[in-house]
Amino acid sequence: MSRSRRLAVVAALAVAAVVATGAIPRPNRTPHARPAGAVAIARSGIEHRRPGARVPRRDAVRLARRFAAAYALADAGRPAPRLEPTVTPDLLGVLRRARPRPVAARARPLRLEVVGAAPDGAGHRVALGREGGRGGHVVTVVVVPTPAGPRIAALER
Repeated sequence: MSRSRRLAVVAALAVAAVVATGAIPRPNRTPHARPAGAVAIARSGIEHRRPGARVPRRDAVRLARRFAAAYALADAGRPAPRLEPTVTPDLLGVLRRARPRPVAARARPLRLEVVGAAPDGAGHRVALGREGGRGGHVVTVVVVPTPAGPRIAALER
């Protein structure tokens, strides 16, 4: 190894060590360091699109996963506050009025995972099944575009 190459390696290691130890002050990038008067905005990771635009498969599957996590609690008769941002207001009313499914033992949350997705008009139909592949298909959710972004408009059992 030539002398200039050794110096370059040593310099790179020195810079890495200085950065790793925090000897060089960096701006505070924690989520709490906001300018005075700034408001935090929570983003869902699903982009909002104009109404009538097609919902990409990736967004439909992501929304179905979020719905499955929130619906597990609602299905067992427990409060599910995270359900509201995933469904349309009409479906939310139907789900809130629905009674929990009858079971012989104490109701447990039904863990669902995405089984498959197929395009349907401007949206998608996403099949949800029991986690781990046990039991097959449970419900299909219909994802449609809305002014607030993609939402689940119907459940098909």
